Amino acid sequence: MSETPPLTEPSVSRRGEWRRVAVRHDGQDISHLGYAPKPIRVGAAGEVRLAGIGGVTTERERRREGHARRVFARSLEEMRAEGYRAVALYTGTDIVAHRLYRKFGFVDTQQLAAATKLLDPARCLCSGLARLLQGDDLPEELRDWRCSLRVDLSGGDPLFLVIDGQTVEVLPRKPRRTDLALTLSRSTFLGLCFDRVTLDYAAAANLVQWQGQPEHWQRLSAVFALRHQVIREGD
Repeated sequence: MSETPPLTEPSVSRRGEWRRVAVRHDGQDISHLGYAPKPIRVGAAGEVRLAGIGGVTTERERRREGHARRVFARSLEEMRAEGYRAVALYTGTDIVAHRLYRKFGFVDTQQLAAATKLLDPARCLCSGLARLLQGDDLPEELRDWRCSLRVDLSGGDPLFLVIDGQTVEVLPRKPRRTDLALTLSRSTFLGLCFDRVTLDYAAAANLVQWQGQPEHWQRLSAVFALRHQVIREGD
């Protein structure tokens, strides 16, 4: 019977407002998460100092060794020292890690209804994007825009859509060229579609990777951020 590899001490690195807490072994991260300030506004001037957690990951071959527990423990110590009064975490509803989160005091505050399961993710994304693009307060530079989009979800075939002005259509087949490609999990995908997370937040937390023209990425990020219900200025 092989011995369990020794646990390494979690380290903290900083990039702007983001903090990244990681356990490393042989120069590689084996378990990590990121957090950043996501304040909740209360009334006209009040504010609750909230830390938003994202990018919680442990390498598959190093799970069940206690690394994620140590990363969470160190992260919460850092958050307390930095003066945060609350911590939030958005996840899927069917992941094993919920047991770990509850051990650290996290509770479920909202669950997506069964009707929002990804029976038809292309239609879900198409309707979500169309809703975001058709608001009266949409800036002019986001109205006149054309982009072919590829979305790769975990465990499924890629989706292809085209944004043309304020309309969004699902393409029946792969286009000759795609302007922007996104790779993300299904829980992150749902978070984007239902305004629970922004693209910039997801990218900073390593929840989404993108390839393509920066202009299209910036425009798509702006569309999602404009309608975000939790984080945007003034809420």
